[in-house]
Amino acid sequence: MLIKELQDLQHQHGYLPREALHEIAERLRVPFFEVYGVASFYPHFRFEPLTGTEIKICTDLSCHLAGAPAIQAALQRACERAGLAGTVSIGATSCLGRCDAPVAYALNEHIYHSASSESMATLVQNLRDGQLPPPQPLPESPASLQIYPYRDTQPFAALRQAIEQRHFTDIIATVKDSGLRGMGGAGFPTGAKWEIVRNAPGPSKYVICNADESEPGTFKDRMLLQTVPELVLEGMVLGP
Repeated sequence: MLIKELQDLQHQHGYLPREALHEIAERLRVPFFEVYGVASFYPHFRFEPLTGTEIKICTDLSCHLAGAPAIQAALQRACERAGLAGTVSIGATSCLGRCDAPVAYALNEHIYHSASSESMATLVQNLRDGQLPPPQPLPESPASLQIYPYRDTQPFAALRQAIEQRHFTDIIATVKDSGLRGMGGAGFPTGAKWEIVRNAPGPSKYVICNADESEPGTFKDRMLLQTVPELVLEGMVLGP
């Protein structure tokens, strides 16, 4: 809820006015330091109005390996030679969710992909002429996955089988034996996580699908939700 409030605020003003942050803290009944801490943690938020053009190069793993530091340095030099140093600010940012097409960059909060030395030279020329490139279309997901468990059967087959047999502990044992791990930074064993949730006290349990695009490699979340949402839903039901 807090991040959504901050996003709406920045879309409204172009930045996060300090007095508006105090208003959010009072309305949500949370300490101001918590609101400020979240806003200052994410590089996508700013506390001052944007002047001129802002370019942020993704420097997370996929883009870094694809040459992001060199592209950022070359872009900086090109802007200086073109006399744009005072009107174009260049910086780095965390993952922009385009690990499938590095190097990604944000131009005035519009995300672009596949940056190269050639495309950056064209960008500098356009900026010198007072033009901005048109927004790139959103990425398309493949029509199907190469590995799909229900290619020859109906979706939710595993869930139907679990409901019929009621052997829920066997599901956790199978997942633990598989060695499946989460794709977060910790690589936590999925079976152990499901077991902890199932053994948690209380009659009601809640499962949240954290389809985040702010970590290296999590562009897969978008593809899965667009292509095989039934697998995500099935896993959420089987997990607890």
